[in-house]
Amino acid sequence: MLELIMNLRPCFTDEDKEKCIPLLRRMLEISDFSQRKGLLALKDMLQEEENAFLKLVMESIIGGLNPKGLSDFMQQLILAKEYAGYELLSRLVIAQGCLYILEGLSSRHMALQLGAMLGEQYCLRAEAVWASINLAAKERIIETAKPKTVQPKCCVLEFLLAHMSDTTVQRVLKEVDNAELAIILSSGRSELTEMIFNNISKRLREILVEDIEVIDVISEIHNKDIRNTAGKMAG
Repeated sequence: MLELIMNLRPCFTDEDKEKCIPLLRRMLEISDFSQRKGLLALKDMLQEEENAFLKLVMESIIGGLNPKGLSDFMQQLILAKEYAGYELLSRLVIAQGCLYILEGLSSRHMALQLGAMLGEQYCLRAEAVWASINLAAKERIIETAKPKTVQPKCCVLEFLLAHMSDTTVQRVLKEVDNAELAIILSSGRSELTEMIFNNISKRLREILVEDIEVIDVISEIHNKDIRNTAGKMAG
């Protein structure tokens, strides 16, 4: 698929590429969502999706197509009609983006790869789009982390997980929002952290570690504000 795109790139105008920037943002939003919630959770985004081609491909991913099967399916759809210009380029961006999502490529690397597809000058713009999406996700984490009251939740979750099989633990964790999970893990309870990390994917562990770092920074700022206020009152 990528080879097809690179061979056809000279056929597309700057206007075609510019029109693909909003689509690139949409692909990165879907990528970020799937990495945080899992591929099956994409069904929650289907109802709001207006792009018919993207919606069809997302349905195929949810249905369990492997990367090879998905690539062949999308190529058949694209070659079924004589698309040109933006109509063709947009489908190629969707196709390659969906393959990256299915393969589990990180959102940032996906942004750089999709940007490179459009041309070298689009790499920085694609990374800027990724940064804005990532910032919005971090802001959600920060908002959720105020106020940070996790001790009772930690105790309850630790007790429940200690009496469950790994399969049940994995099912339970899928029902816990990632932001909430990051807040619970930020409590620093090593046994609970180990238990959770042993039952989630490597990619989700990386996301949670990043989110915990954000929460810890916010917590430190909050504590500093309290100390400053107390100092002023004492003075």
